[in-house]
Amino acid sequence: MITRTDTRMTLLAGVVTGVFAAVLFGLIGEHALAGVPLIIGVPFLFWIGLWLGEELGCYWPFFRPLSKFCIVGFLSAALDNGVLAILVHATGFTKGSGYPVIRAIAIIITVINSYLWNKYWSFDSARTQQRGAEFVMFIVVTALAGLINIGASSAVVTFIPPHFSLNATAWASVGAVVGSACALFVNFTGYHIFVFKTGRRHDSVTSL
Repeated sequence: MITRTDTRMTLLAGVVTGVFAAVLFGLIGEHALAGVPLIIGVPFLFWIGLWLGEELGCYWPFFRPLSKFCIVGFLSAALDNGVLAILVHATGFTKGSGYPVIRAIAIIITVINSYLWNKYWSFDSARTQQRGAEFVMFIVVTALAGLINIGASSAVVTFIPPHFSLNATAWASVGAVVGSACALFVNFTGYHIFVFKTGRRHDSVTSL
């Protein structure tokens, strides 16, 4: 059953995602008028995803946190790119020594945002102790997933020739999708079992 809190959090995540996506498109000069459709449409799509996760969760319980995890993933992606675009626009740093600084700022904001949303909503582990150790493990799993993302996408574009008449640029995007899919699996499994330990809690409840 979808709770009021889940609905509010989903709609909030959708609005924030839509706002940052609209800001991003506006700053890069593409679809500057897409703000209203994004701010209205993204929350609706997120709620559909939440509902689908709840329905599938009746048969496979892991779909409930997975649907929330995916929503947070889209939110983090929009936040990351939106904050970076704002900082680039504000500072003019598009390369050189200044760019790594603003890129690091965007990443730090995104990682903290992802940790808080996943901890208190996706995996509902607000009662866990040793938050410092938990956050360190979160960073470890995130970094491992990032390395797997890079490795998998690089393997696709390096060792597999383009298929389906795709050019090199399009095939690079295919590699990125494969890498992201691998990283998604590693992130969700790592957070679920090792970081927030919801998988272990569910196993304990089942064994009782």
